[in-house]
Amino acid sequence: MRVAGRAGTIVLVGIVAGCESTAAATGADATPPRDGAAVTDAVIVAADHPTGFDVLRPTPCPIVSAAPYAAHLAGHGYAGPDAGPPYPLRQELDLYLPQGRSPGAPVLLAFPTYWPLSALTVLTGRFDADGGVTGLDWIINYGGPLSFRGGMAAPSGGLQLQLFGNRNGTSDTVELVVGEASPCPAGDAPAPTLTATAVATPHGVLRLLPSAPVGDGVAGVRLTADGSPVASTAVVVDGALVVTAASWLRPGASVGVDLGALRDVMGRAFTLSGTLRTLATTAVVTDLEFTAAPPAGAVATELATATADGLLSVVTGPRAPYRVLVALGALTGATRLRASLRFRCSVEDFAVWIVAADGANTPLPIGPATATPDLTGARELAGPLPGTGPWWLYVENRSTPERPGWRGPLSACPVQFDRVVAE
Repeated sequence: MRVAGRAGTIVLVGIVAGCESTAAATGADATPPRDGAAVTDAVIVAADHPTGFDVLRPTPCPIVSAAPYAAHLAGHGYAGPDAGPPYPLRQELDLYLPQGRSPGAPVLLAFPTYWPLSALTVLTGRFDADGGVTGLDWIINYGGPLSFRGGMAAPSGGLQLQLFGNRNGTSDTVELVVGEASPCPAGDAPAPTLTATAVATPHGVLRLLPSAPVGDGVAGVRLTADGSPVASTAVVVDGALVVTAASWLRPGASVGVDLGALRDVMGRAFTLSGTLRTLATTAVVTDLEFTAAPPAGAVATELATATADGLLSVVTGPRAPYRVLVALGALTGATRLRASLRFRCSVEDFAVWIVAADGANTPLPIGPATATPDLTGARELAGPLPGTGPWWLYVENRSTPERPGWRGPLSACPVQFDRVVAE
C-alpha cells in the first residue's frame, strides 16, 4: 500500500459514536435502545489521540442480561478530513451472549467481511469474574473496513471500540482515521440463514455463508444430489460452512443440502436462503475447433462467453473465481482427450478436468506454453477419458480478487478454448 494522502499528507481524524437512549437491555425480551439517528456528542479527536486501550470507560448503552441475549448493534459518528465538511461513519455488528452476561460466559461479535471471499467474521471472548471483557479485536491489513480493538467494561458496560485504519478502499490514496465508537442495540440479531456463495459444480463442494455464528450440529449436515443424500462432510472454515461430497457428482446434478439439526450459537435452527444453483449444460458442442459458436446451453459458466478467430473465450470482469463446464458429448470410439487452452493470467489460478456422466474424472496437468511469453501461447492438456460417456471439460479459476485499497485493479483472468481433439 502506498501511504500518500492528498497533497502529500496523511489524514488523521477521530470519531465518537453513541446512542440517544441509555436504557439497559435486561434480557431476550428487553426492548433495545433506539440507535441515535443524529449524534450530538461527536467530536474530532486530536491527531495525538492515544492509541492505547488499557482502560474501558462505561458507554451510553449498558447491556445487562442474565438470560441469553442477542442484538444488532449500530452507532453513528463523524470523521473530519483534511479539507471539506465532516462525513458520517456508521459501525454495525451483531452481539451474541449465549449464556447471558455472567463470569466465564462467552461473548461473540459477528459481522460480514468481503475479502478474499464473502464471510461472516466471528470474534469470541469470555467475561471476566467482574463481568468485563477485553480482546474483542479485529486487525486486518487492507483498505476499506476499519480495524478495531473492542471490549465491554465491568460490570454492565456496552461495547466500546477503538477504531483505526484506512477509510478509502477504492484507491491507493490513504485516508487514516482513529477514534472511538460505542454502538448500541438497534434491533434483533439476524435470523440464522445460509446462502450459497457460488454455483454447485461436479466437484461437489458447496460453500454456504451464515448470517449468524454457527453452533451445534455441523457434523450432521449432508449434501443431496438429485434428491438423494450423498456421502459428505461439513466444516466451518474461513467464515463459511463448507460441505464437500466424498466423490464427484455427475455434471448438472441438482444439488441440495440437508441441514439436519444445525443450530446457531443461540440454539436457533438454520434455514437455507435463496435457491441453490447448479452449473448445468443442456446441449453439446458441435464444433470442437470453435470456429463457430457452441449451441446455446452447451457451455455453462457464471460469466459471458464469446467466439471469434477460432477461440471460445470466457469474458471476465473484475478478478474473481469462476467455473466453466463444456459439454463434449459421447465422443464415440475415443479413449483419450487433448485440449488446447490459453490462460490469460497465472496458470496457478486454474485447474482442469475431464468429467464423465457418473462423476468419474481425470485431472489434466497444464503443460508449457507453445509460445513466449506465456500469455500468447496455447497450452496442451491431455489425459484418458474416465468412466463412460458422455463427457465434459470442466475448468475452475481460483484467482483471488484484488485486495481493497491496495493498488490499482488487477486485470481480468479469462480462459480461451482453442480446440478439443478426441483420440
